[in-house]
Amino acid sequence: MPLKIHLHQIPLTGGKWEGEEDPHIFGLSEVGALPIGPLSYCLEGGISNDGFFAVGSLSLKVQLQCVACLCFFEYKIQVDHVAIQTELEGREIVDLTPLVREDILLALPLYPRCDSTSELSCPATFPTEAKAVESERDTSQTAWEALKNLNLKKNS
Repeated sequence: MPLKIHLHQIPLTGGKWEGEEDPHIFGLSEVGALPIGPLSYCLEGGISNDGFFAVGSLSLKVQLQCVACLCFFEYKIQVDHVAIQTELEGREIVDLTPLVREDILLALPLYPRCDSTSELSCPATFPTEAKAVESERDTSQTAWEALKNLNLKKNS
């Protein structure tokens, strides 16, 4: 069920909405994030002029695939400072689903790695920059030595 708020039920002093929603309504599998549990939300807001506003927090656990080792791992999306504002345009109901989806998508890592938290260690190994520079240096020294040897053979 989408995250909808009936405006006539909001007190003049504002309202508070807490609960859980089925995360599949946000279509996160399209971006490679598979929801593990429900989306938890806590929002406070109200009506101001011709608009609706809400602030609060969102929390959702998803399964992502590591870009380094391709293993799946659990990742917790935690958005502590959600700020939503939308024009009412004569509506009686405000659907927050697309706005919340946007905040969730912005909180997802672009290149998820299983070792992004201290809980896991990624099994994929890559040469570090220092090792790469060192191996280049060794290769360049070998190349110069080969050129010197060619020059010596040419002169003899």
